[in-house]
Amino acid sequence: MKLFLFSLLFVVQMCQKDSITKSSDELSGQYILQNVSCFCFFEDYDFRNNQLWVFPSKNLIVSKGNVNDGVYISPPNEAEQYNLINGVLTLADSSKEYVVNFNGDEVALTFIDDPLIADDEITYYFKKGEAKGNCVNPDNIKLNTACTKKYDPVCGCDGLIYSNPCTATNYGGVSAYTRGACSN
Repeated sequence: MKLFLFSLLFVVQMCQKDSITKSSDELSGQYILQNVSCFCFFEDYDFRNNQLWVFPSKNLIVSKGNVNDGVYISPPNEAEQYNLINGVLTLADSSKEYVVNFNGDEVALTFIDDPLIADDEITYYFKKGEAKGNCVNPDNIKLNTACTKKYDPVCGCDGLIYSNPCTATNYGGVSAYTRGACSN
C-alpha cells in the first residue's frame, strides 16, 4: 500500500507544472536544500546547511554539507561525475538515479527507488543559490590534504562556515572566503 501511495505521489509530482530538464546547462551553479520528503526524521534540522553544486562543463556534481548527517545526493564535499539524459541524473560512481524537475528557481531531485526495497523513496527540494558559479571549483577539492584542527573560522563565498582557511579551500573547494563566521 505504501509503495502504491508513493508511486501515486511521484506521478502527481511529475504531472504538475514542473518541467523535466533536458540539458545539464539548465542545472548549473549553486542550489540550497530547502526540504526533504522521505521516511526519515529530521527534528529542527536546518536544511540550508546542505548545498548542491553542479558544473555542467565538466559533468561534475558536489554535495556540500555536514559529512555526519547523511542529507546529500553524492558523497559530501567530493566531486562526482554525472550524466543527465532525458531528465534523469545518474551519478557515475554510485549509479544512483534521480528525476530532475524544475519549477522556476527551484529544482526537485527524486530518487528512482528500487521497488523491491520498502521505504527508500526520497525527494530533495532545492532553491537556486546566489553564489557565483566560480565560487566553488571542484578542482580545488583535495580531500587528502592535511589541515590543522585550529579553529579560525572563515565564511566561504558559498555562505558556509569553515573551521579554517585550509578546510575552506581544500575540503570546500571555495575560491574566496572572509575571516570570521558567516552571518545569517
